[in-house]
Amino acid sequence: MRNFIYRSDLAVDLREEEDFTADHHYEKQILNQIIVERMTLHSDDDRYAKKKGKYVSLSFEEIYLEEIREQLIKVLNQEIVSMLAYLNLSKPQKVLVCGLGNQQLACDSLGPLLQDELLVSAHLKDHALTPNMPKVALLIPRVKAQTGIETFEIIAGTIEKFKPDVVFAIDALATKNLSKVNHVIQLSSAGIQPGSGVGNHTKALSTEALGVPLISLGVPTVVDCASITYDVLRLLEDYFASQIQRPYEKLKVAKRTIDHLRLERTQREMLLGEIGKLTDDEKRYLLEEVLRPTSLNMIVMDKNTDIEIKELAKVIAHALNDTFLKG
Repeated sequence: MRNFIYRSDLAVDLREEEDFTADHHYEKQILNQIIVERMTLHSDDDRYAKKKGKYVSLSFEEIYLEEIREQLIKVLNQEIVSMLAYLNLSKPQKVLVCGLGNQQLACDSLGPLLQDELLVSAHLKDHALTPNMPKVALLIPRVKAQTGIETFEIIAGTIEKFKPDVVFAIDALATKNLSKVNHVIQLSSAGIQPGSGVGNHTKALSTEALGVPLISLGVPTVVDCASITYDVLRLLEDYFASQIQRPYEKLKVAKRTIDHLRLERTQREMLLGEIGKLTDDEKRYLLEEVLRPTSLNMIVMDKNTDIEIKELAKVIAHALNDTFLKG
């Protein structure tokens, strides 16, 4: 059980783990309706396969509201500028954006959908009115099953010819937290390994491997069944705790909020039986052990992913447009 590793590409998920001891700095900020969490890992975390570097997570709700999208574009633009400064790239003149994934799968179509909204300028000749306009190019390498070529090789070959100052890799991610599916955008300087969240191991894309500064942008679009079941158990405990600690709320008709309340140990054991005697980590281990041999620990997506992923692709594309080609 000590070798158990949950599926998650989000660095902020690490902070919930009792055995996460990597040297890091963390800060949290709320900007209107966007929660910004910034974490800098000062050393690699081998257990959770996280490389040192800067990670920024933008959490939000109601992506279908225009007000939220506008706020998100503005905050993401600011964080992209900040990340470029972190990498000593205040004004890159050649930018390569790589939209990773498979457009035929809704949960993996984030990267390819950029082609509908991202403004490219690498093909335009220098003009007196825009003498310092960065040259932005978009590459959609698709997936190895479609091309027969490793994504890394396609990107490396393009870099050799285009010679960008910075590369942006946009891809779908996995999370261990059901509430974060389609509700977080992660920005990172530590690279990305396409498909790692769902067990498809490919060559990692990183600054060291490509020889060019790389910034990854991703949205968690999938979660496995073990994580969903664990979240349901936590919601069950939250429900029982709210009934005991806040009996007056039984009269409410409105939607119940999730406050992550905890039961006392004796209450938990009485209401949840043997499951209630386990620690949070032991519950995850047990669920993984039960589901994995049956091949039922499936990777699933939200029923609204096809709609939400299009809006998220627009947000990322518009934030990149504002960063490099605004005005």
